[in-house]
Amino acid sequence: MMAHARSNAAPPLVLMSGITQQFPPNTTALENVSLSLDHGQSLAIVGPSGSGKSTLLAILGLLEKPDGGDYILDGRALGKLSATDLAQIRKNDIGYVFQSFNLIDYLSVEENILYALTIKGIRGSQARDRMHRALENVGLLHRRNASPSTLSGGEQQRTAIARAIVTAPKLLLCDEPTGNLDSANSNIILHLILDSVAANNAVIIVTHDEHIAAACTRRVVLRDGHLRETPGGGTL
Repeated sequence: MMAHARSNAAPPLVLMSGITQQFPPNTTALENVSLSLDHGQSLAIVGPSGSGKSTLLAILGLLEKPDGGDYILDGRALGKLSATDLAQIRKNDIGYVFQSFNLIDYLSVEENILYALTIKGIRGSQARDRMHRALENVGLLHRRNASPSTLSGGEQQRTAIARAIVTAPKLLLCDEPTGNLDSANSNIILHLILDSVAANNAVIIVTHDEHIAAACTRRVVLRDGHLRETPGGGTL
């Protein structure tokens, strides 16, 4: 998979420094974590259970505020922004793909996609055109009227990916996106996620799967709250 070029003058999409997060009574989930991610990159975060991966992803996705440190997203410092401002950035700039799919059961496949666009203020023919292209890209246009409960696990995850990327987020966050899938579906999902990387966005994947980690542009290990970069990446 080809990495996308980026001008050296452009700031990183993600720039974190000194991120710390503690949970009472005496658990340090993250300690002095620093991370830089450029546009056009894919990053795998690996590490054992309990190492702080989910906490870091929640902070990256503006679902949690760190106890200390600085987070700059696409040149904008986030530390002193109001909850309203953070919610707006989360809605406009960040997409999520979860292991558990998180589809809305009472909506059809296409309605799940359209709902994500509606939240972003995209409606009418523009929304339907984007929904159509997204489902076509993940090979599910023929299941557009199906209920999520009638889909296989792989189809549900492909729907979740279509929902996440249809809004063209700057930062796509994936939490064990293939954890519930067999190897064939895992490869399909991985290609769909990495194919969404372009010159104006980036993808971060939390995973236990070394095949996924090796396919990303970069790979970091989080252990006992400490982050370090390791060699490898881009071998898919």
